Amino acid sequence: MKTPSTQFTRLTRRTQPTPTNPPPPGALSVRVPTPEEVSAFDQQLAAKHYLGAGRPVGHYLRQIVERDGQPVALLVWGPACYALKDRDRWISWSLPQRLERLKLLVQNRRFLLLTPKGAAPNLASQVLAAAVRALPEQWRQHFGYRPLLAESFTDPEAHAGTCYKASNWEPVGLSAGYSRHRADFYIPNQRPKKLWLYPLCPDAKALLRAPQLPALDGQLLTADPLHCQRGHARTIVEKGGDYLFQIKGNQPGLRQQAQRLDTLQATPFLNRAKAATAG
Repeated sequence: MKTPSTQFTRLTRRTQPTPTNPPPPGALSVRVPTPEEVSAFDQQLAAKHYLGAGRPVGHYLRQIVERDGQPVALLVWGPACYALKDRDRWISWSLPQRLERLKLLVQNRRFLLLTPKGAAPNLASQVLAAAVRALPEQWRQHFGYRPLLAESFTDPEAHAGTCYKASNWEPVGLSAGYSRHRADFYIPNQRPKKLWLYPLCPDAKALLRAPQLPALDGQLLTADPLHCQRGHARTIVEKGGDYLFQIKGNQPGLRQQAQRLDTLQATPFLNRAKAATAG
């Protein structure tokens, strides 16, 4: 049986067409894996990252960083933390602004170098810089909008965070020592992490705390289950937006209540033979 690394490299070579404008020799390129590569991607993380592959929650983007056609690093991005005292102080936004704009923040959930330790000095910071340059457009292509700010954590007991510092991320404090257990639930882990922030556009902080965001009229935005809360829905509706949410087949009581309250004949209540599973 081939190792995950061999499978991933062979799959990468087989499925990717030759680019029309290939990068110069030695340059880094960043792409999103094909659906056929996702399993091998996650196998790499499960086998080699100390936190494992993790479970996709909400908007979730994988990146492959390559040099001369060979994968050298894997990164995963997902939803930002609901509340972080030092981050929120750095942005200086209000609670309603945070509820409204949290999805404009993304978190670096995994970062794995595939090269042997010490084999490529400065590669980690170069990879991280290339990844965040590509991230806003790749995120827009998949989810319909550009994020404004990236966040990440390092464990002070295990990593100094040198690559984040070298690629111009800003250390802004420590987490409170909790880990995400489900989409909207955290448990204490007794190990506060160092928090790093990176603006994905020059005026990210100003936009996040501005009285009004640029107009999004006519746009459809999606959010992870964290935003299926009464306060979030109220904020969206009070600002003139429409709030759509999904009721799964495994919530029959809630579904029946919604149907009884409905007054619009064309509201799409769709029956499915099999209820969708969470994940």
